[in-house]
Amino acid sequence: MDDAEILYRQALVLDPENPVRLNDLAWFLIQNNVNVDEGMDLIIKSLNLSPDNWNALDTYGWGLYKQGKLEESLNILK
Repeated sequence: MDDAEILYRQALVLDPENPVRLNDLAWFLIQNNVNVDEGMDLIIKSLNLSPDNWNALDTYGWGLYKQGKLEESLNILK
């Protein structure tokens, strides 16, 4: 797990404005409960760059769920 986080972070450093790279690290942080708040910051940045990206919307909805924002999460995931 530690190696995966390091590699995701390195990929983002190489391409910091890439919405896919932002989503990859955000998903990892949220899915594995490493740092949900940081993951949410990253996924919001990703969505600002690519607002119609369904994969990023899924990550955002999952992050809201993990933060206990169930109604907001459901609205996004629908």
